[in-house]
Amino acid sequence: MTITLVRTHWSDPVGRDLRAAQQADLTVRYGPWEGEPIPDLNPDEVVAFVVAFEDGTPIGCGAIRRESEDVMEMKRIFVVPEARGRRLAGIILEGLEREAVALGARHMRLETGTKQPESIRLYQRYGYEPVAAFGHFADGTDSLFFGRDLDEVAARRPVPGVRRVHGVLHREGDTLVPSTPAGVFIANLADGYVVRRAGAEDVPALLRLLADDDVAKLRGDAPDTTESADLSAYARAFARIDRDPAHLLVAVDSPAGEVVGTMQLTILPGLGRGGVNRLMIESVHVASSERGSGVGTAMIEWALAEGVRRGAALTQLTSDLRRTRAHEFYKRLGFTHSHAGFKHLG
Repeated sequence: MTITLVRTHWSDPVGRDLRAAQQADLTVRYGPWEGEPIPDLNPDEVVAFVVAFEDGTPIGCGAIRRESEDVMEMKRIFVVPEARGRRLAGIILEGLEREAVALGARHMRLETGTKQPESIRLYQRYGYEPVAAFGHFADGTDSLFFGRDLDEVAARRPVPGVRRVHGVLHREGDTLVPSTPAGVFIANLADGYVVRRAGAEDVPALLRLLADDDVAKLRGDAPDTTESADLSAYARAFARIDRDPAHLLVAVDSPAGEVVGTMQLTILPGLGRGGVNRLMIESVHVASSERGSGVGTAMIEWALAEGVRRGAALTQLTSDLRRTRAHEFYKRLGFTHSHAGFKHLG
């Protein structure tokens, strides 16, 4: 069994169909709703929406919405009837918890119903305990409310056979696949440039960007990008980055489909400044042929917005003292030269 969790848009038609099936299921359990219309989730509040599929068939979904800086609410976990009994809802739940931790959450809460015994068992199995009523159904006689801290989620071992990708599903014949075959689409920048989550197949192109760097050449640590080069160490490093939800390594494609930029984003929790999360931007590289085109500015502006979306209160980066043009670039984008950096090798 190979399950793929695709973090997609709330408006994705595949997810919309699954949510409609969930509402039909709830109507069977509870009967037609006779009260005031239930407000749908505000798409702007949905910070992650996950669709699960098995061998091209959508089997379930789930979402999280942010309630405060460190509290998320789990919403709309659903598995189609024919796929139930295999603990697939637990896979979706774990995926949503990992997304929540990556976005800076420390606590998750949810509302479920008295006529959903399998859901109650699921949440209890994952350590959820009763909490005070909240939200639209706070006064409902059929509602139950649960919550748990997420401190242990980062250390949880991933479920074998589960892939986590970001993107949008589209149909190829009878099969649903992520929309971007090489890496996964995240956002459009400007003038046809696209930023996406890098895939393992992008490693050679990313290394060419790192090698296209005068400072790296002066340091003597520019990657060997010849055809005979052994890239196994880089492949292992990519795998470590990609499986850690606190990190996001992106590739930027030109309108011609060439990889022309990259950077790594990391969310750092800390005790300083009132315990806020920080976004760390590392290893920003733009192909020499694209410098001065505005793509670097678009990359950093997108990264700043992504940091806010992931719950970061400030963004920080370091830059080699020899990169004087880069320093001016960051200053133009609103960064201040506020700290002195130190490095120890060995």
